[in-house]
Amino acid sequence: MDGEVFPDDKPVTFVGSRWVIGWSGSKPVCYAAWRPHYPMATVGELHWTEQAGFLYRAGVLPGARGKGLQRSLIAWREKDMAAAGFKVAVSYTDPTSAASMRSLIACGYRPYAADFKSNLAGVGRGDGFVHWRKDL
Repeated sequence: MDGEVFPDDKPVTFVGSRWVIGWSGSKPVCYAAWRPHYPMATVGELHWTEQAGFLYRAGVLPGARGKGLQRSLIAWREKDMAAAGFKVAVSYTDPTSAASMRSLIACGYRPYAADFKSNLAGVGRGDGFVHWRKDL
């Protein structure tokens, strides 16, 4: 599914990511993941001070779009993050991804200025990306 939704991206898997797949009958139609970020000391160029759940990856196949699945995937991840004890959720989007930005805004996320030395900004995702935050 990831290859269909993001044909130009090379998927990255992180230890500790939690994934969900949405189904329509026996056909998978969407997926999403989140991963934890814990406060820790500076490690090389990366550092962060806030524990947060990171909305890691999500996609809805073209035939299933426009049915609110992206927002449902956000809600599932927020509920799972909160159950795991996280108080903050963060993410980033490409500035051309209007559908993703609309979904995040509708779910209560607001843009924030990310510290680009922090992995909450997304490794390699500095300039040009829109960063989002929500208190859970």
